[in-house]
Amino acid sequence: GEARQALRRELGRDINQLWRRTAVEERILEAQQRFGKTTSTYAISGWVPEPDVQEVRRRVRDLTQGRVMIEEQDAEALLARGEEVPTLMRHHWLLRPFQVLVSGYGFPQYNEVEPTLFVALSFLLMFGLMFGDVGHGAVFALVGLAVHRWARSRNVRDLAFVLSACGVSAVMFGFLYGSYFGFEGPALWLRPLARIETLFAVVLTLGMAMISLGLIINVVNRVAERKYFEGILSQYGLVAFVFYWGAIGLGLRYFIQGAAGITMSHVLLFIVAPLALLILREPIHTILTRKPAKASSLLEGMLEGFVEVMEVAIGFVANTASFIRVAAFALSHALLCLATFAVADALRVGPGGVMLAWTTIVIGNVFIILLEGLVVTIQSVRLEYYEFFSKFFSGEGKAFDPLSVSSEQ
Repeated sequence: GEARQALRRELGRDINQLWRRTAVEERILEAQQRFGKTTSTYAISGWVPEPDVQEVRRRVRDLTQGRVMIEEQDAEALLARGEEVPTLMRHHWLLRPFQVLVSGYGFPQYNEVEPTLFVALSFLLMFGLMFGDVGHGAVFALVGLAVHRWARSRNVRDLAFVLSACGVSAVMFGFLYGSYFGFEGPALWLRPLARIETLFAVVLTLGMAMISLGLIINVVNRVAERKYFEGILSQYGLVAFVFYWGAIGLGLRYFIQGAAGITMSHVLLFIVAPLALLILREPIHTILTRKPAKASSLLEGMLEGFVEVMEVAIGFVANTASFIRVAAFALSHALLCLATFAVADALRVGPGGVMLAWTTIVIGNVFIILLEGLVVTIQSVRLEYYEFFSKFFSGEGKAFDPLSVSSEQ
């Protein structure tokens, strides 16, 4: 043992430096295999982030003593030619860890809206709503901080940061709910079991906002791609947005004013007209592009449009209703805490009852933290992916993977 330690002290530093240098040389050789070359010339191509272009140009000229010809091509021009342009996501350090949630679904294309900011805000909001408890959230935050401090992998550190942020959100909603390791304290807003209707109204509003944001981002993406027709008349285009909010508005008017608050003009304008436009999408596209089409093709397009309209209508209802699970898990979290204390109270009677009751409370809280924490995380990810991302995010982009030869690897 002592001889090994002595050898480590004597040679460890040199071996570590050699290992790092070998890793750098291996990376350089790997890159050189991809270069086109003649006996006296190398042809090197690659992607550079736009803010770094001038610095890369300067350093290349310095390293080659000016014996270089540099040709730059604009990403937009390459996109127009059908080239696949990689995407580089750069965020503030507080936001960057949430890229893990985005990349778990896919990677945004170069000209798509990058959704990390929206994901971070909505994910933390949903987690806090479902897992609101000061004590439980504090445990999540502390565990995340501990993992973040000791983990070596960047991905693990990012996940630990997200875990800590979720814990902070749970703590904030714990104060709003008045829940402290399941104990009831002063509530700054409401108690889930006492204000179920309000909680359901809040989560449905959140769901409508997220779905609407997804539709808006989809329109922006289609316009950025110059696919204007799809931005207006597609499954999640502008017309679908009008239909969605038209249905919501008419539903609210009916709830507040009854049938008298809804006129036929409202139904025609916000329900019938958008659905008719979606059904007739293919004939409209044919007319606008002035392409000859057979009657059978137009009829087939209308049938496809009808099926798609049914899918859109049912999908919007299902997507919005899915957010009810946020309220459901907030209630289940409160009910599990209530059940834990009910069992503890039942065991409190008799010799050793106090110790048994507190043991039950501790075990119950550990069970809630582990089980509910896992389930709530899964449900938050599910709502992001299936109810939000599915409206606009293709996930077919290519990540920018820069060549790095740093000795820190």
